[in-house]
Amino acid sequence: MTLLLAIELFITGGVIGFIMGMTGVGGGALMVPALTVVFALLPSVAVGTASIFTFLTKIVGTYKHYRLVTIDWHASGIFLCGAIPGGIGSAMSVTYMVDHSPGFQAQLRLIVAITMLSAVGLMLFQMFHNWTSEEEETDDASKGVSLLPGIGFGFVVGAVVGATALGAAILAIPILLVVYRLPTRKAVGSCIFISLAITLFTSMVYAKGGQVAWSTVGMLSLGSVIGVSLGSGMVVKISERPLRLVVLGLIVSASILMLMS
Repeated sequence: MTLLLAIELFITGGVIGFIMGMTGVGGGALMVPALTVVFALLPSVAVGTASIFTFLTKIVGTYKHYRLVTIDWHASGIFLCGAIPGGIGSAMSVTYMVDHSPGFQAQLRLIVAITMLSAVGLMLFQMFHNWTSEEEETDDASKGVSLLPGIGFGFVVGAVVGATALGAAILAIPILLVVYRLPTRKAVGSCIFISLAITLFTSMVYAKGGQVAWSTVGMLSLGSVIGVSLGSGMVVKISERPLRLVVLGLIVSASILMLMS
């Protein structure tokens, strides 16, 4: 790795970390397009690298939410019963197809781009829900969730995250808000823990399959540590709504670039 490339990766990690710190979203959704379009990594390697990047960035967040008691262990447990098998299965499918289908990289790029565009709708729904709802802060809301539907939702989210490295927050938070009826603070905390657990297993699958650029992960992670810290400090100074709209615009633009490249 050249010094210039290391600096570029460090800055990229810092910028994406800054966005994550301010808005709570944007990690996987921006990282995969950056790695494929800007740094010319193969889509499968970009997904594997972004999975490990996401796992590393969620460790501190999970610990903070654990201390704040904003993780619903009941809802998270049900969700992960489906999400972990779904994530492992889809990640194994990707690594298998990479080795056995020469044209799969282009197909994976298309799958990631379309999934990102679809996720924009979920993000808009989440933003609308947060702005308009007057939620009742109840800690027992998730107790009424049926086991099988909860596992089913988890499986779908895990499968998408495993195949695309798209952040679980984009997919899982709307489900935790609407289906599980969790308060927003617990939906966010639970989702960070869920994302940590899914990417722990999917990262191991991609690493075993040789689909991780380790030096790239290192420089991105170093930059993100600084970026997340700076971004978190800006939350109280800048309105969240326009920032999230900017992130949506970036995700849409990145998706279009992936489709065009």
